[in-house]
Amino acid sequence: MLFGFKRNCPFDYIHGFTRQADYSVQAAQYLDQCLNDPTQGKMPQMLAAMHEIEHAADTAKDVMVKRLVLEFLPPFDKDDIMFLAHQIDAVTDAIEEVLIVIDVHHIQVIPLAAQQFSELIIRCCQSMNMALKEMKDYKISAKLKEHLAVVNRLKKEGKGMHGRSVKKIQELRRNPVEVMNYIRLFDHLERCTYNCKEVTNTVERMVIRYS
Repeated sequence: MLFGFKRNCPFDYIHGFTRQADYSVQAAQYLDQCLNDPTQGKMPQMLAAMHEIEHAADTAKDVMVKRLVLEFLPPFDKDDIMFLAHQIDAVTDAIEEVLIVIDVHHIQVIPLAAQQFSELIIRCCQSMNMALKEMKDYKISAKLKEHLAVVNRLKKEGKGMHGRSVKKIQELRRNPVEVMNYIRLFDHLERCTYNCKEVTNTVERMVIRYS
């Protein structure tokens, strides 16, 4: 086992991380659903439902942090636990922000590329979550590096999709306000995959550090 959990340490921090990441996956799936049915009249309900997911993710993080405060000898550094927990939380926050941007800037028509981007975010969150689950038994896991590589590849795909989409928007649309709003949308979509990669960067660093 990677972090040598002690017998007197019943709290499973890896499970805590993956529980947070489960909410990231759930948020990504709900975002995809919203982008494929972007009815403005439904936006208040969509925002409320997304915020419930985000709030549940915050609660999962808070449970772990409260336990960490009381921990005398956690299985690994408290700073590492806090840092990774906040990074995972940032993934869910970024996903919620996409929906907020659509609402605040009154984006009525969701480009096909944005819908495709949301599918990529789902896959990125799922691979991030699987990488977190593999941390506990990384010495015998043949899949951890594979999941890390998938997140890296999807993050690069997201960067390329962002560039192509922004270029196309500026070619096809003439209203400068509309152009800026769509650019904001794709900036926030890319932020989701970027944040997933930040999580797996930390996972990789921790694996090396505690080996």
